[in-house]
Amino acid sequence: MRRAANVNPMSAFPQAMTGAYSGPARIDAPRDDDRERGDRPPPPRDRSREREPDRKRDDRDDRRRDDREDRRRDDRDDRKRDDREDRRRDDRDRRRRDERGRDEARGRDEPKGRDEPKGRDEKPMPEEESLYEKREREAMEAMKKREKEAADALEEKKKAEEAAAKKLAEAAAQEEDEEQRKKRKLRAVLEKARQDAEARKAEVEAKKAKLAADQTAAEEDYEAAAKRQKAEPAEAAEDPKPVSPKPAKAEKKVADMFDSDDDEVVTTAVTKQVLDTTGETWDDAEGYYNWKPEEVLNGEWVTVESGSMKGTYSNVVRVKGNGKAKGSGFPAGTLAVVKIIRNQGSMRRHSQRELDVLKDLQTPEPQANIVRVYDDFDYHKHLCMVLEPMALDLELAIFGASRGTEGKALGIATTRRFSRHIFRALRFLKKRSVIHGDLKPANILLSSHDVRTSVLKICDFGQVTHFEPADPYLTVHLGSMWYRPPEVILGCASNFGVDVWQASVVLFECFTGSVMFPGKHNNDQLYLYQRAKGRFPSKMIKKSAEQMEKLRAAPYFDKDQKFLQLTTDQSSGRELIKPWLVQDKPQVDLANLVITPALSERWNENEHKWGRALVDLLHATLHLNPESRMSAEAAMKHRFVLSDPSEDKKSK
Repeated sequence: MRRAANVNPMSAFPQAMTGAYSGPARIDAPRDDDRERGDRPPPPRDRSREREPDRKRDDRDDRRRDDREDRRRDDRDDRKRDDREDRRRDDRDRRRRDERGRDEARGRDEPKGRDEPKGRDEKPMPEEESLYEKREREAMEAMKKREKEAADALEEKKKAEEAAAKKLAEAAAQEEDEEQRKKRKLRAVLEKARQDAEARKAEVEAKKAKLAADQTAAEEDYEAAAKRQKAEPAEAAEDPKPVSPKPAKAEKKVADMFDSDDDEVVTTAVTKQVLDTTGETWDDAEGYYNWKPEEVLNGEWVTVESGSMKGTYSNVVRVKGNGKAKGSGFPAGTLAVVKIIRNQGSMRRHSQRELDVLKDLQTPEPQANIVRVYDDFDYHKHLCMVLEPMALDLELAIFGASRGTEGKALGIATTRRFSRHIFRALRFLKKRSVIHGDLKPANILLSSHDVRTSVLKICDFGQVTHFEPADPYLTVHLGSMWYRPPEVILGCASNFGVDVWQASVVLFECFTGSVMFPGKHNNDQLYLYQRAKGRFPSKMIKKSAEQMEKLRAAPYFDKDQKFLQLTTDQSSGRELIKPWLVQDKPQVDLANLVITPALSERWNENEHKWGRALVDLLHATLHLNPESRMSAEAAMKHRFVLSDPSEDKKSK
């Protein structure tokens, strides 16, 4: 076979020999001038945009600027791609030239191709990897590695979220099961309570039916026995048959003169029922004791049917002694009243405290104007207090059975005598460091129905307070509202002037027959006080603001010490707060309230003198500042109250 001539196949390409060959020319390659100014010329200037609003023009300019930037970025990417292709082409050309040079140096006439094997066992030479390709390969591997790591992290995060969601679902299911269990348990408890309530209700109804049947039977037996006695008087006289006791009658609707709270009189009648031998039916449903006429209390006091009363805290039953109790000291026929406290825990504790105070005040000997306590005992789980009998209370004497704001005036002489009795009692209480705190006509008793000769005695010591100078603050709800002193409402320090204020208001009612300060609430009371007595001292206003803040209660004065009067809008009926700058001078003359024009025309000179003395006493004892208020000792020396020397000597 003829060998081919040793001809260099690359000699036909002079461009490759000179190294100036750079591959076929690219038609779409951008020119240098195009690269500088971009693919396309800038758009012509649009004159119309000068007439457009600034915002639209700015938006359009931004869009155009973004378009230019995008085109320039694309051009840069194309140039980088072209440069990369050029470098690859140059690397291939360089390798080929080096290979030709090596073949020529070995003196080979006809060099083999790279892929042609030299012998039977020779393998083709692998193509060498350029530096750029190596870096690109490493970059691709690194990128794939990062993508794999990101995918793994995303998968782990997804698994963690699924596990957390599963745990939340399990916790919610467990919580729902717990809630359902609690609801089932609560329903079971409520159902049991309902069943118990129905059972108790049925039991009560059965007892009521039984009591009604027993009562009916007792009444029938009583009527039958009465008829037999009337039809056969002779036989009844020879062989008398026992007659069942007649059930107690309903009690009268009369206020309790010994009750600790007569603002609302309870007038429920005693339940008619036969007492059980087991003692379970001594009380009615409200805890009152069901007494019977001629019942012997504590083996000594026999109940009298007439004159009994019922109040909020107790029954008040008139009794007389039978003289059978050993060592009692009360002869047969001794009249008294028994205050039977309701069988209720708080009421018993309240009344026990009152009893302790009354017993302490009568040691070593009773005082003339404090109600006396004869005895006390427990009877069928009821605390009983045996008190001296009194005719009526001062409220009934002034206002009658229907309590209102207008009543009957008792006159100047009676008022003067009553003032001696009241202030004498207050002087005694001060010596014992006791503040009554609830003086009002309902808590002052009269010994007889004739007010001209009756003696006043103070009762109801349920709100009594032992005065302590270290803690002179009393509750803001002490006493009844119409008789509540201003320092108590304001929350300021209090002293024995509380009783003096209340006693003075009571004396005004005795003389005029009308309530002095008939306020609707505490704010209205303060308004009436300031109309009659003028402005409160600044010291009391500041102290009241501090106390109201401690009690978290609404203040009665603003920062400028204006009174915040609570009024009602006539049109809408809504409550409004009206600031009122109170003047020092009162708006109402107290003398005109006491001495009316009708009295002034009817009175003689002596009555005018005592009327003016009463006005002077009220001015002194109704001072808004308790520190400046007249004391009970000073009131006893006032010309309106001044008693006879013999009577004052007896009181000591």
